[in-house]
Amino acid sequence: MICYKCGQDAGWNDKCPVCGADLSLFKRAIRISNSYYNDGLQKAQVRNLSGAIISLRQSLKFYKYNIQARNLLGLIYYEMGEMVDALSEWVISANYQPDDNLAKKYIDQIHNNRNQLETINQTIKKYNQALTYCKQDSKDLAVIQLRKVLSLNPKLVKGHQLLALLYLEEGHLDKAKKALRDAGKIDTDNTTTLRYLKEVNRRLKEKGSERKKKNDDLISVFCSFGEDLISSVCYEYNETTALSKLRLRYSTWLALFRKTRTPLSPEKAKGLFGELYFLKNVMLKKYDIDKTINSWSGPDYLVKDFAIDDYWYEIKTISCNGTVVKISSLQQLSSDIEGKLVVIKVEEMADAYKGKDASINELIQYIISEIELNDTKAVSYTHLRAHETLSD
Repeated sequence: MICYKCGQDAGWNDKCPVCGADLSLFKRAIRISNSYYNDGLQKAQVRNLSGAIISLRQSLKFYKYNIQARNLLGLIYYEMGEMVDALSEWVISANYQPDDNLAKKYIDQIHNNRNQLETINQTIKKYNQALTYCKQDSKDLAVIQLRKVLSLNPKLVKGHQLLALLYLEEGHLDKAKKALRDAGKIDTDNTTTLRYLKEVNRRLKEKGSERKKKNDDLISVFCSFGEDLISSVCYEYNETTALSKLRLRYSTWLALFRKTRTPLSPEKAKGLFGELYFLKNVMLKKYDIDKTINSWSGPDYLVKDFAIDDYWYEIKTISCNGTVVKISSLQQLSSDIEGKLVVIKVEEMADAYKGKDASINELIQYIISEIELNDTKAVSYTHLRAHETLSD
């Protein structure tokens, strides 16, 4: 033991044999330092590296000449990818005890390896650049830099943590969780890693609940699908006829689900508005809701927009100042069955306009409410729901 007052070797006496200084409290401080060192060593052995750092720092607060504690602290920094901090501790240790000190061996190994020194320099530069990108809100560039950092120094815990935080901010929860697991393999009980992981798991749980709700909605639609198939053949006793009707009904559903849900062009939106307007203000006043919906070609895009009983209607929607109606094919008007060409004029208004039948969604909501009120079959309901999604 070195006397704190004269700097001479005092052995383990309560008083310094050279200067006579009282060393009892000093000996107690060394014992406490050794106790913290042992605690840090135990934590390091189970890879609780951040916990070991706390214990070893406490050890050095009580006795800064605890060479074993300082060397172990350097090794832990090295294991966590903190090369500069590791070298700092070993340099201090070598200065305190120049002879018979493992710290000098650790320093020489790094200094004699030029590639490792270059790697340390590149790691520092790229990590600092990643931090700069984060401050500039350039998250994509920061992610690229951090990937380069971790390819050079895979054990850099704070690199994994920062990468996970960026993934978390961008909503890439699975990638964030993987980055945090990589950090956890190096340092098992790091509080920052555990805190981030808790937040990732919370968001994944919320996402899972949303997915479950969506699945429940899909189950409801599937049940409606099954019930509709059954209802289409439940009163049919001939097997061949029942199978034929079942195939036809199934094909109707298949055609509905095959539609690509892309936003409507302005021209198609205008056409859809005219058809819905006619459906609400003309067809529903002449026929019941189920018959009206099933008479409408809807998302099937047949030649005639409405075909019911022995009559048909072809709807054309033009601007209020338009004078020309475009017919895409002669089949739209030529037929052996009597029918009508209905021309509807519309005027585009500002979003603030709240007049009657002002939008596609308003018309759809009215028709859906009629469907639900009259308990219309599922095909009619989903038939219209397809248009509601397309018009958003």
